[in-house]
Amino acid sequence: MSSSSGGKSRILHIHSRFPCGLAADRSVAVVRGLGGDFVHDLVTIAGDDDPSPSPFRKLASFPQVTGLATLGRLQKLAKATLGYDLVCTYDYGALNAVMAHTAFGTAFTLPPLIHHESEDAVRTGRADWYRRIALGRTAGLVVPDERIEEAALDAWQQPIGRVKDIALGIDLVPWRKPAPADLLPRLLKRPDEKWIGTVTDFSHGPLLDNLLAAFASLTDNWHLVAFGEVSNSRAFRDKAQQSGIAHRVHVPGPLAPDGRAIGLLDCAVFPDASGTAPVDAIRAMASGLPILAGLDSYAAPLLPEPSREFAIRFSDREEVGFALGTLAGDHALSEASGEANRVQARDRHDLKAMIAAHRRLYTSAIGLRQR
Repeated sequence: MSSSSGGKSRILHIHSRFPCGLAADRSVAVVRGLGGDFVHDLVTIAGDDDPSPSPFRKLASFPQVTGLATLGRLQKLAKATLGYDLVCTYDYGALNAVMAHTAFGTAFTLPPLIHHESEDAVRTGRADWYRRIALGRTAGLVVPDERIEEAALDAWQQPIGRVKDIALGIDLVPWRKPAPADLLPRLLKRPDEKWIGTVTDFSHGPLLDNLLAAFASLTDNWHLVAFGEVSNSRAFRDKAQQSGIAHRVHVPGPLAPDGRAIGLLDCAVFPDASGTAPVDAIRAMASGLPILAGLDSYAAPLLPEPSREFAIRFSDREEVGFALGTLAGDHALSEASGEANRVQARDRHDLKAMIAAHRRLYTSAIGLRQR
């Protein structure tokens, strides 16, 4: 344990992006949840200054992480981690720091290193090959879902004992009851209405066209609410107008950071990963909503087995139409799927459980080093 931090263990966090990005959001929640048992220093490869209060101490200087992985660069990175009790790296951008640990860990007696991959992990042939080598001596590899776990075991060839499946967790309490009907400005949910909601940046027009085509066949009490920048939605709104359903299609603007409007929905739809984040799907699950998810979305790998039939190819218009029609028309099936999603959120995506899992992993790695 470092003597320069008042007896507290020192952890160095090397982020590819900060404060934006999936890994950054998760890391902040974990570090805040760990409390005062550790001192956390931060190195960020890319990102802007974060004006909000941070649980990290940002280092003023640190060797450049990115670039060609020369021996000189790796040696500088390795030496920069001396004096810490644990090093945590995040995503592909920090892989040179991981490689430095693998190359010089024994020679320099470096602290243990735990690497974290997020749901949007870079997947190319070169990236997979580099991970395969760089991760060779890590104390752990944290993955958020079964899709990245499969990549770790297969493409990255990591031993199963090294791979730690720790799902993203949120505070589940706010999602135990629906949101008030007048939550959204200028858009009131009436008692007889059913709302289908999606979160999007409107960039994948063909997928949204398929959603609109499927939605058009539903009865008039169903409304489609697309959360996203209004300025990007012109083509989407025009298509709704051409289809004669504009009066049932709404674009209220971006989803607020707290995501509370998800509690207004009766069904959530995630065609792909653009414009959304895994937390949106988890909030929908915690609300007990049935979810229709594209195979390439963040939501698909999160769904429990009873809901997997609603992870579909959103490029297939007939498949989208059949699945959405089934969820809207079969109340018992929709209720069962929503309840399965709620139970999955409770059992796998609780914030306290996520923090506790990281605490066990970090303290175990630090403890093994100090023996």
